[in-house]
Amino acid sequence: MGFSVRRFSSRKNKESLLNKKLHDLEKLLSTLREKEKTQLQLKEEPKKVVSKKRKEEEETEEASWSSILDINLEEEDPYKELEVIIQNKQQPIFKLPSSLKMGNVKAYEPQVVSIGPYHNGKPHLIKMEIHKKRALVHFIKRSGVPLETYINELMKVVDELKSSYAQLDKEWIDDDKKFIELMIVDGCFLLEFLAVGTKVSIDDYARSDPMFSFHGKTVNYDSAIKDLLTVENQLPYLVLTTLLSVARPQEDAHETISHMMLCHNEGPRRHILDRYAERVLEAPDLEIGMKLPTGFSASELYYQFGIRFKKVSGYRSIRFDYKQAVLLLPPIMIHDDHQNPFLNMRAFEVWVSKDLKFHSFIYLIKTLVKSVKDVKLLRYQGIIVGPLDETAVLKSIQVFTKDIGMFNVDSEPIVALQDMNEYCNQGTVMVWRMCRIWITNLYENYFSNPWTIISLVAAAILMALTVVQTYYTVISYKSSN
Repeated sequence: MGFSVRRFSSRKNKESLLNKKLHDLEKLLSTLREKEKTQLQLKEEPKKVVSKKRKEEEETEEASWSSILDINLEEEDPYKELEVIIQNKQQPIFKLPSSLKMGNVKAYEPQVVSIGPYHNGKPHLIKMEIHKKRALVHFIKRSGVPLETYINELMKVVDELKSSYAQLDKEWIDDDKKFIELMIVDGCFLLEFLAVGTKVSIDDYARSDPMFSFHGKTVNYDSAIKDLLTVENQLPYLVLTTLLSVARPQEDAHETISHMMLCHNEGPRRHILDRYAERVLEAPDLEIGMKLPTGFSASELYYQFGIRFKKVSGYRSIRFDYKQAVLLLPPIMIHDDHQNPFLNMRAFEVWVSKDLKFHSFIYLIKTLVKSVKDVKLLRYQGIIVGPLDETAVLKSIQVFTKDIGMFNVDSEPIVALQDMNEYCNQGTVMVWRMCRIWITNLYENYFSNPWTIISLVAAAILMALTVVQTYYTVISYKSSN
């Protein structure tokens, strides 16, 4: 019985294998026939194919021309519409073009903390999310207001908040809940971090907290503030004022933010970078006991033309005093961490502002500071302040003034520069300049070294004695005659 089963099974396998081979052979023959048929068609109808292709091209060309003729000439330019929106302060937060970031990407993109949707979720920024959540918990608990209240208040202005971003991705446009959650988390983090160590006191964090204790902010401030002051890493000002209005209804939200940033309250701004630019241009309001980290170039104006420099309170006070030959300038703080904010303020101003106040001020600084000698002079006059040495200050200024070519001819810095140039080109001033240059060269060449001074004095005495001796020789000769 077993033998017959094996035999039957073997026969069955052979038959199935044979059938499979026959099927494969038929399939191969069918494929060959189709190829032959295709080749024959190509040989017989080449002209038809060419004419068909040409006809399709003509139809496409006709369609393209008809689409151009159908263009509505009354349609508005979308970029001009965008400009109107920007000038109306409705869409101030934008992404910078790649060409601008080229070679210095880290200066324009966050490296430690993301704020807003543009860089949210990037792997190297994830570590900060745990600190954001802790800030949210403390902010909500301290206020005593339910989280739902904050969500509801921000939901009322969700469309306005979304329109504050020029290039918002679809995931944020389509999901209001996700977008508002991001606004609340990032907004609470921003307010908590800025409040540490200011008049807006918060004291419910552990003394060892790595971010929100005084020590934590001191350690992380330099790296975090660079990110908080980048163009693409901003939060609409409306988010901050809404959160503060709910948490502290008895206080003025704008005043509170001004205290956090140590600047005057000038009302609503676009975002934190905009407020910081205002703080730079209008001299900072510093707490008692807090020190500031500490044409022609400045040294040429001072030593050759006799122009002095005097410190004033802010941007609007910049001018050149023609009668007293004094250039009035606000102090400018130069620090390791100020290059990136200055670069981002330049980019921000180009996009949203027509007055170019910051560019004009930076252009004036670039004109005045060309060497370490200029830095030393302006530091002595109280114009440049900060902890860096003169060489580091010069390098920093060269970085954030690089390729600065735009300015407003009617702005205070440029008007002061023009007035100063007019003063320097006066005939009498030019004569005095030549005298000063001669005296300066005399001092540098003959009075800078004590041995040189001794030699010069000895030579002068010898010359005087020679003259006296000659005089008495002449007198005695006349007397004898």
